[in-house]
Amino acid sequence: MGPFYIEFRRYFKTSATMTSWIVSLQLTTFLLAFIGTYSADKFGARKTLIVFGSIASIGTFISQFANNIYFLQGTLGFLTGLGFAGCLAPVHLTNARYFSKRYPTANMLAVIGAGIGMFIFPPIFQVCISKYGWRGAVMIQSAVLANLCVCGSLLRPLNPRKTEEDSRELEGMPSKDNQGNVIPVEHDVDRTEKMSYCHEYIALFHNFGFVSFLVSSLFFAVSYGGIFLHWQPRASRQQVGSLQQTSFLMSITGISSIVGRLFSGGIVQFRILSPLSTYILSVMAFGIICFIPQFVDGYLDYAIKSALIGVFSGMAITVILLCCRTLVDPQQLSLSFSFVYVISGVGQIFGPPIAGKIFDDTDDYTITYFILGTLCLVAGAVLLPVLIWNRIRRARSLGSATIPIPN
Repeated sequence: MGPFYIEFRRYFKTSATMTSWIVSLQLTTFLLAFIGTYSADKFGARKTLIVFGSIASIGTFISQFANNIYFLQGTLGFLTGLGFAGCLAPVHLTNARYFSKRYPTANMLAVIGAGIGMFIFPPIFQVCISKYGWRGAVMIQSAVLANLCVCGSLLRPLNPRKTEEDSRELEGMPSKDNQGNVIPVEHDVDRTEKMSYCHEYIALFHNFGFVSFLVSSLFFAVSYGGIFLHWQPRASRQQVGSLQQTSFLMSITGISSIVGRLFSGGIVQFRILSPLSTYILSVMAFGIICFIPQFVDGYLDYAIKSALIGVFSGMAITVILLCCRTLVDPQQLSLSFSFVYVISGVGQIFGPPIAGKIFDDTDDYTITYFILGTLCLVAGAVLLPVLIWNRIRRARSLGSATIPIPN
């Protein structure tokens, strides 16, 4: 959104705060990520991704007719974001259900696509804006998003189609024996499922590790949204290069993000570090970058920091779902993903507008990034007690293990 953010501010002559709400509303719809999770469980990941991918594409296409910033907030912000929210859960849930032993590697490969997109699309859309205007660039973006439907068609269901008898049992209907006699169902399946769901819901919020992870995700999401949205505008304000050059900073972030995702997936897969340790180190390093003063002149300074931002943010994002798998039981996985998406949505509601508001009030991006960096440090510090407790508990379990003595 970096190239579009700059163009929207120029075209509609709005403040940084007002323009930031387009991205915030787009990310706010992650609060509705549970809809994608429920739909994927109920109707299947393939149908869910096709439907919500269509919504994202249509919302972006309609945005080209906007004549004020509020129209963009409703279409490019809310409607497109709703489509994104419904697309996210089916992909991650399908990946988690397909892989067990090699899940860190599978997850690493799955999230590389985001880094590739960050590398390719900012300069492409900057060229499209220069040649066709922002309306033409938005229309091209909607065509790109339409490929989500194609991706959805490739999500093959893991389990074969259920038999009629299995379907009857799942729906609470009586099945039949070999002679065609009705076998009465002795339990209420729907009631049992509802009780199980409530039990898992309560159990999640009695899980100190998972609740701490939600708090950390909130702080990280606030910081992440603000840092990324305002990075190119900050570089443009300091006139370190042309618009094409500053948009390439996001490409540097994207390609380095791929490196970070590959690296974090590797160190977790080969058990060099745990997912939680990797997440804490990555998030805190991501925040420290915001405090590093300019150490070389101009564009090179931004290029180096863009690469570091990409590496550490990519590492953190890759292990988020891996952390969920280590903190909750397998039957709670789908529900835990939903809560992480919702909390991330809450954080990214406020991240870009907070950063924009601070800049509008202070006219200084340095203070803005100091605050965002501090939030990242807090996000990592919140999980340190969980990490320490897990290691103490593991040490106790190993110490209490008894060695059998042969007779």
